[in-house]
Amino acid sequence: MRKLRYLVVWLVGLGLVLGPAGAARAAGPVPTGERTIGNVTLEPGYDDMSGNIVYVLTPNKVSVPLQSNPTSWEDFFVVVYPITSTLTLNCMHKPQDNCPDHGPEVAGAAMGIKPAVYGAGVLGHDHVFHVPGPPGGEFNANWAVKLVLFNSFSDEDKNLHLTTVDQIMAAKDSGKVTIIDTPTSFLCAVVPAALYQRATPVTPVPGNP
Repeated sequence: MRKLRYLVVWLVGLGLVLGPAGAARAAGPVPTGERTIGNVTLEPGYDDMSGNIVYVLTPNKVSVPLQSNPTSWEDFFVVVYPITSTLTLNCMHKPQDNCPDHGPEVAGAAMGIKPAVYGAGVLGHDHVFHVPGPPGGEFNANWAVKLVLFNSFSDEDKNLHLTTVDQIMAAKDSGKVTIIDTPTSFLCAVVPAALYQRATPVTPVPGNP
C-alpha cells in the first residue's frame, strides 16, 4: 500500500496521472513497444471503454505478484494474436519482441495453451484495461492479468481487433476467445502520451518461442 500511495503521489506531483481528457487516440502510426525513463517502464494499451490508445507506467523492481488486497485489483486483459494477424500491436513478438520483460512469456503461454491457433507463432499482444474515471471517481492502480486467447483464427480474422471490454466479452460469449485468469498482478498508473514519447525504446530481444 505504501508503494501504491508513493507512486500515485509522485505522479500527481508531476501532473502525470491521466484523467479522462487524456485518453485520446494517438495520431499517426500505432504506438508499439516498451520504453524506459528513469526507473520506470512505459507501454501503450487501449482504454477498455472507448478503445482509444492510452499509456501505462510501471515502476521497476516491484514484486510480482503484487502483495495487496485482491478487491483493489482491476482486470488487465492481454489479448494475444497469432502470426497470421495483420495488426500492429501494443507489443510485437515478431520479428523481434519489443516488450522483452513479458512478451516471450505471453507468447510461450499462448502457444502451449492453444497450439492449434498459435502453434505457427505469435505476432504479439495488446493490453486492454480501465482508465481513471471523472474527478472523485474510483481509481485503482493495481491490475490483475487475464489472458485472452483465440479458440480459432481464420483468414477472415486477419484484421480482427479487440480493443474494448465489450468486444472481448462478446467474443467470449460467441466462443471466439477464452479468458484465462493468471496469478500475475502488478502496479501501474495511466500517464500522458508525452511521457511515452520522451522515453527511450527498449532493446528488442529475439521473438522466441
